[in-house]
Amino acid sequence: MDKWRNQAALSRPFDLGAVHTVECWREERLVGGLYGVALGAAFFGESMFHRETDASKVALTHLVARLRAGGFVCWTPNS
Repeated sequence: MDKWRNQAALSRPFDLGAVHTVECWREERLVGGLYGVALGAAFFGESMFHRETDASKVALTHLVARLRAGGFVCWTPNS
């Protein structure tokens, strides 16, 4: 796990497969990403970061596509 994630709080859920990350790399450098927790059919996004413009948005777009492909229904408070 990289330093941007709270290792103490997430190490056990990560080991159990509940914590998932999406990372964006450019030229061997981590430039953005996000992590969240999956519980059953729900995914809770916890944190996003970027070191390059919009890198976290790229990660979020990829995550939504993966969730939909996996049968998750994406919902926002305004949908």
